[in-house]
Amino acid sequence: MIIKDFTSLPGFNAIRDASNVAAMVFKNRSDRRQALTVIMANRTPLEEQTGADLIYYNETYGAFVLVQYKAME
Repeated sequence: MIIKDFTSLPGFNAIRDASNVAAMVFKNRSDRRQALTVIMANRTPLEEQTGADLIYYNETYGAFVLVQYKAME
């Protein structure tokens, strides 16, 4: 579930990945000026510090969104 959300983003195309830091950069299909960076924090010290599994950085607004997953039966 986390990997799927890390590697795809509706309305955006992946343009670059940085496997050494587990990050992907996406550009909006309709407005190429909009960029979004997704960082995989799952099972890293970054997750221990923030509690987030994925961190989204919106370059247009300079805003971060931290997402924590909870799987339920």
